[in-house]
Amino acid sequence: MARLVGIEVSLTHVRAVAVSASYRRVTLERMVEIDLRQVKGLDEAVRQAASALTTHGESVAITVDGVGSYLQQIELPGTAMRQLEQVVPFELEARVPVDIDDLVFDYVMVRRKKTDSGIRLLIAAAPLERIRSTIATVRLATGREVERVGCGPLPLANVLGHMPEVTKSLTPVAIVDLGTSHFDLLVIDGGQPVFARTAAVGISVLPDGASQIAAAIRQSLIAYAATGGVPVTTIFLTGEGANVAGAEAYLSTETRVPVLPLPPLHGIEVAEFERVNLPRFTKALGAALGLGAKPRDPDLRQGPLAFQRGYAFLKEKSPLLSGLLTSILISMMFGAWADVRSLDKQREALGKELGSVSHLVLGQEATEPEAAIELLQKKRATEESDPMPYMDAFDVVVEISKAVPDAITHDIEEFDMQKEHVKLTGIVGSAAEAQEVVSKLKEHRCFQEIRLGKVTQVVNSDRQKYGVEWDVRCPEDQASKAKKKPEKPDKSDKSEDTSGGLK
Repeated sequence: MARLVGIEVSLTHVRAVAVSASYRRVTLERMVEIDLRQVKGLDEAVRQAASALTTHGESVAITVDGVGSYLQQIELPGTAMRQLEQVVPFELEARVPVDIDDLVFDYVMVRRKKTDSGIRLLIAAAPLERIRSTIATVRLATGREVERVGCGPLPLANVLGHMPEVTKSLTPVAIVDLGTSHFDLLVIDGGQPVFARTAAVGISVLPDGASQIAAAIRQSLIAYAATGGVPVTTIFLTGEGANVAGAEAYLSTETRVPVLPLPPLHGIEVAEFERVNLPRFTKALGAALGLGAKPRDPDLRQGPLAFQRGYAFLKEKSPLLSGLLTSILISMMFGAWADVRSLDKQREALGKELGSVSHLVLGQEATEPEAAIELLQKKRATEESDPMPYMDAFDVVVEISKAVPDAITHDIEEFDMQKEHVKLTGIVGSAAEAQEVVSKLKEHRCFQEIRLGKVTQVVNSDRQKYGVEWDVRCPEDQASKAKKKPEKPDKSDKSEDTSGGLK
């Protein structure tokens, strides 16, 4: 079970969540919020919020607000797919007012539709030194290395997998995270983020500035529509503003778009008393879930800030990994060769043992199983079988009848006797009775090597069917086989007697 910590670092608060995630279940264990106005600095706020959550080797991700960052949506021709690493910096540099070398950026590709002729990217970029400083502050405060860095509203995309009402919507919807000093807007179309924007206005301007918030949301929706998107049909409200009385109704009237609370999160276990606080921690939760197998938001831990155990680290260590893989393959091949050689040695030893046994029993050495079986069959064919055994099939049936106790109702379904081998299928009342019958048969002096088979229930009956096999070898038969034919007189002796008679 993975333990994940997501930390939201905003201009006014630090929020942290601890999540335990397994294959089928996600549990939100703890949520902590620290107001930056009540502590000395950001490092102290992070320490108070997250130090208690990072005591068991948890993975840590952070997200920074979109104020001062750049959230861009660009379209490129399909031919640029193989050169995105070179094209994206060139396109981004033309859209931002700062040097591209002073930024750290990443992008996610918007899933293409059948009508799309090109490709669309959502790009998040932020000042390099700002992200570097935030990572260092969190590392110093928690003692853990930051593995991912989200930006603006984009970490909200990682929560979409737990909101089927949003992902299955046939029309575009928007998620608005309304905070103290700003709000983040993320447009979802077809279950994926297609537009992101941060505006520097929040609930701190209420009540007089409510119209400013509504106007900024309207402008953001217009900016999305200007990119060619289908108008948003529903707005889901989260963040601190979700707990402001009358916020949904007011924004619905001003934006002329239905505004609803964020739907409940499916598949995430949250304590009942914590549910009322969950909207404020949505972005922190998205940052934590981004540590999973398939994050949906860009990761600003790129370039000079790349996480050491990330993909860049693997590329750097690829020669060493290739050498280790080659060593493993060679070891596996050597092990397979050693196993084959050991089996050959074992087969040779068994062949020698078979040759000695066959020479002793059959009078002829055979080191191969096929040859030994052939000799054994020939040996059996030449043996004389007594035409009049001491006990025939009728005698066996009589002895079976005597062996069955009077208290047991016993039926013979099948009886077969070939030479001295007997097969019997009987029907009794229970498995215990079958065992008792077999025990009685074992007491007979002529019944050898009795083997009880499977006991099964008779179809459409509560009685039990059993099978048993044995060999009929009476001492009288064995004694007759042991007798040898009288030896013919030796010719040399006869000649001596004859000569003696002549004398």
